[in-house]
Amino acid sequence: MGDSGTRPHANGAERPSTNDPNTFPCLQHGVPPVEISIPRGLHSTSWDYVDATQHVVRGANYLADKKKYPSKPAAFKLVEVAGFSTDGPCRFYSELQDSYYSRAREAGRDVFLFIMHFDLRPMHTVMVFELDKVALQEDKPFANAFQRFLQGDDAYKNKRIKLLTSVVDANWMVKKAIGQPVPALIGNKLSCYYRQADDLCECTCDVNSSMA
Repeated sequence: MGDSGTRPHANGAERPSTNDPNTFPCLQHGVPPVEISIPRGLHSTSWDYVDATQHVVRGANYLADKKKYPSKPAAFKLVEVAGFSTDGPCRFYSELQDSYYSRAREAGRDVFLFIMHFDLRPMHTVMVFELDKVALQEDKPFANAFQRFLQGDDAYKNKRIKLLTSVVDANWMVKKAIGQPVPALIGNKLSCYYRQADDLCECTCDVNSSMA
């Protein structure tokens, strides 16, 4: 369902061509975008990469010294952001025929995917990440922690998935409400559901499950 022209945004602005590899980096992997794919770049409705090394994480001796250090480069690469609405429930995005998961497998790409799915019925926002195999091979502490995460049950996963919110550009009231970037265990606040396979782990966060 990829297109070759432009499409208006909801606010009337022109949407860049989905054939532009600079706008859709997933095209470099041979996985074409679809209608629900959100473009990357400096547009009114778009997304861009985040440098993981700009954030601090707990060091190896944190329990003793309470010190945090700049993170290593991310072990997952964000390859697509999608947004769509549904008339009925959609528990797992990866089950949809036009999901990135389905398109990647049809294109012969078999990289492990982690999918973060925010269910705000009827709206859905999805972020798709591909695992960097080099990081898995060279960073043994991460590899071990990730393996334990995959082997753990839903309760185990809920205690380890954290959401780090950071407001880059907003008015004073919004910035005050969000505050400083602080990791939050979203599984403690909202209902989360998981779909897992040998090549996939999707976490669906039911944003409507809590008034907070």
